[in-house]
Amino acid sequence: AIAEEEEIRALIEEGHQFVIATGRGYGDIEVVANNLEIPIPYAIVQNGAFIYKDGVEVSANTLTLDLINEIFAFIRAEKIPAEYISVTDDQWKMYIKTLTWKGWGVRRVYQKRDKHRHVTMKKTTLKTLEANNHRFCKALLLIQSKNIPAAEAKLKAHFGDRLSIFCSSNSSIEICAAGVSKAAAIRNIMAMEGLTEEYIGFVGDSGNDVGVFESFPHTYVM
Repeated sequence: AIAEEEEIRALIEEGHQFVIATGRGYGDIEVVANNLEIPIPYAIVQNGAFIYKDGVEVSANTLTLDLINEIFAFIRAEKIPAEYISVTDDQWKMYIKTLTWKGWGVRRVYQKRDKHRHVTMKKTTLKTLEANNHRFCKALLLIQSKNIPAAEAKLKAHFGDRLSIFCSSNSSIEICAAGVSKAAAIRNIMAMEGLTEEYIGFVGDSGNDVGVFESFPHTYVM
């Protein structure tokens, strides 16, 4: 909205740093920043798996292939009713393994929009990516809203603090490496800049923002 865009620019002109924190990749942040014509001093991407400063990666916390394979095996063993599971790499490509016909249909829709970014996962895809030094930012389960609470509870009970698990929307569960969160990323930036909590304001709208709402005093829901 125009009013919000003007408020963001006004904050920047007053000397505040405006940081975008998202579950998406750095390329998405660049699009938003270019549209708003604003700088990107810091960027928190993939729920905090990566932090960028002035376009340069300064922090990374990614999933191992062994853990991803364990997630896949757990989903099969527990018959978690996901439509598909996807894995995003550090090139911001989403590799999608469909588990139902509905998942297949959603993947086809994504691929019609951008076939280079949404890729069909084959049996050896992730192993090949790892061999070529790709890193894995997060896994995502597409799942009906009614099935999310039970699925999220099972995942958290099994993996505990070995993974960070977020219900990020009414149709998705996102899984990142241990310790990954927007709140942790903000604290990393605070340490880099020598800031304390009273200097932080946060606006969010999703399940992966809950940790920030719980951790900082000046937070707002859109």
